[in-house]
Amino acid sequence: MKAFFTILILAALGGGGYYYFVRQDKTISDLLGKEAAVLSPASETATTPAAPPKPAASKQPKLPKPAFSRPGPTEKVVSAKAKIDQFVEKQYPMPQILPLAEITQNWSDVPARAYPNQVLATEPVPFTLLIDGQAAGSTRVPAGTPMKPVRLAGDQLTVASLVNASMQTQIHVDKTNFKQQIQNRYNTFVNQQKQQVADKRARAKKSLLAQPDRLAALQNKGSGNKGDDPRLAAVKASIKRGEAYPTKIDEAETYMWNGSETIGGEMSGTYDTVSVHFEVSTIFGKFPTDYKCLLKNGQVVGWIDPITEEKITKE
Repeated sequence: MKAFFTILILAALGGGGYYYFVRQDKTISDLLGKEAAVLSPASETATTPAAPPKPAASKQPKLPKPAFSRPGPTEKVVSAKAKIDQFVEKQYPMPQILPLAEITQNWSDVPARAYPNQVLATEPVPFTLLIDGQAAGSTRVPAGTPMKPVRLAGDQLTVASLVNASMQTQIHVDKTNFKQQIQNRYNTFVNQQKQQVADKRARAKKSLLAQPDRLAALQNKGSGNKGDDPRLAAVKASIKRGEAYPTKIDEAETYMWNGSETIGGEMSGTYDTVSVHFEVSTIFGKFPTDYKCLLKNGQVVGWIDPITEEKITKE
C-alpha cells in the first residue's frame, strides 16, 4: 500500500515537472520569437510579404474661381482714346467733294471762278487787232505764249492777249492746257482739304487727350439757333468783316450763346463765347466748319477753334 502511494506521488511529481518544463519552454520560445522579431524585422518581412500600399485617392485640381473683370488703367486709356477719336472724326469730317466732271458738267459749263489766270497753247495762235470793232491788223503768237482764258463754249475757248485784251480769238480747248490746269487745281484742292482735316484731327486729339474732362462738355453742347438773339449783333458784324476767315455771313447756319467761359491757348482768358456752325460753300462742295467767337464787354476780340482753341487767322 505504501508502495502504491509512493508511485502516485512520483507520478504527480513527474507530471508537474513535465508541465513546468513545457510551460517554461513555451514561454522562452515565445520570448525568443518576439525578441527575434524586434532584433530582425527583415526576417519577418521576408517571411510575411507586406500588403501593397493603397493607392492615394486621386484629387482633381482645383480650378480658380472666376473673378469679375475690371478694366485696368490701360483699358481705360484705350476706351477714352476711342471716344475721343470718334468725337473728333465727327467734329472734323472728311470733305465730301464733288467730282470734277459734275462741277464742270463734263466741260460744258465750267464755273468762271474755276478758270485759270493764264493758259498756254500747243501751237501758234493768230490774233486780229480790232479798233472800234474793225480789223486793224493781225499777229501770231508762238506756241507756249501765255494768254487769258475768257470763255469756253462747246470745245471752243476764247482767249485774249495779255498785252492787249481787245485782241481775242478762238482756239480748240484741247490745243491748250485749260483742262489740265483745272484738273491740277482740283487735285491740289482735294489733297489740301484732306490734309487740313487730318491736321485738325491730330491737334484736336492731342488737346483732348491732355484734357479728357473737356470731352463731356463738348459732347453736351446745345444745337444752337438761327441767330435771333440780339447779343449776336457783334458776332455777325465780325463775320461780315471777314474776321472768321474764310466764312461768310450767309454761310452761318446756327449760333449758340455759351455765356462766360474760360479759354486756354493763345487767347487764354475768360470771355463770353458764341459757337457758330458754318457750311462753307466752294465750287468743290460745301464744308461744315465750327468756330467759337470770343467777346469782352460785348465786343468781339477773336475767333478760335472750339476744340484746339487755336486762334483763327487768315491763311
